[in-house]
Parts: sequence; structure tokens; C-alpha cells
Amino acid sequence: GEYQEAIGHYRQALEAQPSSQAQFNLGLAYLRLGQDQRAVDAFAQAVTLSGGDPGVTTWFGEALVVAAKGTVTREAQDAFESVNAKNPEDPRARFYLALAKAQAGDNAGAIEGWSALIKGSPANAPWLPMVRERITAAGGTVWAQDEASCVVFGMPGSVIKAGLASEVLSLTELAARLARGR
Repeated sequence: GEYQEAIGHYRQALEAQPSSQAQFNLGLAYLRLGQDQRAVDAFAQAVTLSGGDPGVTTWFGEALVVAAKGTVTREAQDAFESVNAKNPEDPRARFYLALAKAQAGDNAGAIEGWSALIKGSPANAPWLPMVRERITAAGGTVWAQDEASCVVFGMPGSVIKAGLASEVLSLTELAARLARGR
């Protein structure tokens, strides 16, 4: 189909002139077709040709995770750490680094990473529901302060509106939960 045809065009372009963009697009086409290892190989070449561009490296890391059926391998973790060193705010790198912690049994570290990702994300970021699900699956809870007890309802309101709050609590209830440790 369409992606198979695109692969042919990208290969021709790469034979004539290697470029990170054509190699990147080849990786995307392979990924869309479910040819995971070919996607990994194409993205690896794109990373090399791009000089380690963080955007390209993130896709390489994601392709490695897809090829490993959802496991953040050491190689994928290295890719995401490289991205994080260059762009600490990259949400995909931050998500997968936290996932690597969860997969290694460090649920507290994973929850901390995902919580920081939520805190640093726009209220309408499309990844927030998935991040909340991961926090809950790792045994965490997302609390939001209710409007009645807030001085400024901006952040809690955004969390609630986005459907990310596990519970909405008053300031008094939040303090009591924090004092109890849950």
C-alpha cells in the first residue's frame, strides 16, 4: 500500500543522498507497517545522520520499546537519557524513563517521575490520562485540592478538568492524608 510505496521512495532517496530526514521517514513507515526491527535500524541510522538530534533519538527509543513489546530496554533507556540530558522537558523521554523505573520494580521512582511530568505539562496535554493510569497502576494516587478550600484554583482545577484526579479533597483532608502517608 501507501507505506510500502513510500519505503521504496525513501530507499531510492537514501541511495542517491543519505539524509537524516529520509532515514527518519523510512523509520516511521516501517513502524506504521509493524516492521519493528527495520524501524529500529532506520531510526538508528537517522540518529547517526542527525548527530543525535533529540527528536529523532526519542523516536529511536520508542521504536526500541515497540520492538521489545513494551519493555524499556537498556538501549532504549540510554536513548531516553540522552534526550533528557539535551532536553529535560521532553515528555516522551520523561515518560519512558519513569516506565523503566516501574519495570525495574522502583514504583516510587516511577510515580515521582510521572508526577513531575504531570506537574510540568499543560493541563490539556494529550498524554496526561495515560500518565495518570500509569501512576494508579504503580500504586500511586493523584489528589487535587477542591475549589472551596483553594486560594488559587488554577492547577487543581486543570487536573480535575482533565480527569486526572483520583480524588478531590479539601485542604484539611489533604493535610490529614499527607500526615497519614496516604
